[in-house]
Amino acid sequence: MKSAIKRVAAGLFAAAFVTAATVVGGTATVQANPVPVAHETCNANPVFGTAAYSQCFTPNVTHRVRVTCWAWWAPWTTYDRHGPHVWGFQQSWTSCDVPFTLRSWHVEVTH
Repeated sequence: MKSAIKRVAAGLFAAAFVTAATVVGGTATVQANPVPVAHETCNANPVFGTAAYSQCFTPNVTHRVRVTCWAWWAPWTTYDRHGPHVWGFQQSWTSCDVPFTLRSWHVEVTH
């Protein structure tokens, strides 16, 4: 009886591991695409396929970064995250829930 329970537990663990690897690994192979910059003095940069930050090179611009991530609960859908509004040379950061699920990133400028 104990060996049957161990076999079932090992099978469930293996199935869960394969499913999780498929979800995370499958989304990690998708190439992320930057969206064109909204302001000529601002840029957005990805960080390890998980996060992004924006920075402007003029002191009189308010901006924030926006990222689109693959949803870990349903890999065929996406969700958006926004960083805080910052002023001038400061950096606005945000990240996805799961590593390597970053799909796109760009700067939103709000003079």
